[in-house]
Amino acid sequence: MDLRKLCDTHETLLTRMKEDGYSENYIKSVRFEINWIKRNLHLSQYSSYLELYEERIKTGRNAIPSLEKIYHKRSLFTLLQRFDENNEFPDRHKKVPIIKKSAYSKLNIYYKAIVDEYKEHATQNNSSKNTITKCVSKASCFFLFLQNQGHISLQTVTEGDVLSFFTDASGNLCKSRSYKRDIESVLAADNHVLEDTKRIRMFLPAIKNRRKNIQYFTRKEAECIRNTLENNTSDLSKRDIAIGMLLYFTGMRAGDISDLCFDDINWDSEIIHRSQNKTSSLVEIPLSVNVGNALYDYIMEERAENPDPHIFLWCKPPFHPIDVSVIWPVTAHIYNAANIRQNPGDRRGSHLFRHHVATHLASKGFSQPIISEILGHDAPESINNYLSSDIEHLRTCALSIEAFPIAEGVFQI
Repeated sequence: MDLRKLCDTHETLLTRMKEDGYSENYIKSVRFEINWIKRNLHLSQYSSYLELYEERIKTGRNAIPSLEKIYHKRSLFTLLQRFDENNEFPDRHKKVPIIKKSAYSKLNIYYKAIVDEYKEHATQNNSSKNTITKCVSKASCFFLFLQNQGHISLQTVTEGDVLSFFTDASGNLCKSRSYKRDIESVLAADNHVLEDTKRIRMFLPAIKNRRKNIQYFTRKEAECIRNTLENNTSDLSKRDIAIGMLLYFTGMRAGDISDLCFDDINWDSEIIHRSQNKTSSLVEIPLSVNVGNALYDYIMEERAENPDPHIFLWCKPPFHPIDVSVIWPVTAHIYNAANIRQNPGDRRGSHLFRHHVATHLASKGFSQPIISEILGHDAPESINNYLSSDIEHLRTCALSIEAFPIAEGVFQI
């Protein structure tokens, strides 16, 4: 671990923090930890900032530091790590834990080559960054498990070794179908050790797709949300209303809303045109009057004067663009204002709005390809999960039981 880079560039970090509105006390705390590192450069023997942080806690004045102090130190070392390793300047609104050393970094050259082959192949095929990151992470964990079992290559791996990764101590499957699929994607992209990867793919266990009970808006809930957004009978901010309108009328994903820019909206043609974060495919969504007015009100009356191209900003200085983590609290505010979904176990995220848009369009007679296009699905079958909660159309598929005799009291409680 080389700490000299941090020592040479830390003034740039501190200057940027001052420009972004961090308090003087917090900047002093960061400088204090940097000075401690500079005085202890022999700690370069450690392999990660996590180990460095743990050593720092031990050397504090208090034998047993308070929980508050531990969290504070942890946030400081997280900030330093992200700046030193990823050249990332801090964002005061992101609360990211210290990143442990990734599984990929612990792999030998052989396994890294397989992962690198997949990354190159996936990038050439325009796979999204999130998809690549997800597959690389899961495959790296799989390979690291095999490596720790003593297999320096796939040649010596047996079916039992593979199954032991996917099962717990009782022999029950403990990994999901999607986990297996992501590992399979990495193995399928490799051409250097083709025979070995083919063999390992055959060892992967068959995992059934788990069907979930899909929660959706009832007609009454949908009416409550719309009434709350349109009449603004609560203390919702204009930003929350604008985000809620986008969710309710367009079904856009949370990540696309948080990343929405001014250039994505053609006000004259009343069209939202953008490349989706998840699939990287282009999508065009009609901009309804309700949505357009809500966006206009937020931009003109509440949004801070900031040249940033993103539409939605934080409400406090330095007014950075929001990230996707903000959307969940916004939906929670909306549900609370509409007085719905207040019971334990009720789903309260943004994805319910996508379900609502899909089922609403289906109830109006729109065809599945059109609904898929509006929601921005690459695969037409993706719409099936949404339409499975279309109760009105599903009722037409139900068989009547009138012709069958039923004992008296069966349906009585």
